Amino acid sequence: MKFYDSERGRGLLVPDGGGQELVVDSRALQAGGALEEGQRVSYELMRDSAEDLRAINVVPLRADGSDLAGGHGRDLL
Repeated sequence: MKFYDSERGRGLLVPDGGGQELVVDSRALQAGGALEEGQRVSYELMRDSAEDLRAINVVPLRADGSDLAGGHGRDLL
């Protein structure tokens, strides 16, 4: 995560390989809770009605790559 505003429930992430920053909305979080700056996540991409890319099915990851629900996370891109 590049940035996350918990009050607004929105943030930006930058893919590991670089490229376009992606909007993350709190409704896209699968494991609940809040995201933090610098936190790794797995996610899928979708285009919204304005044809902008958005991250969906966002799962916060621990430093070891496991998701916060106890499973093993993976980058979906």
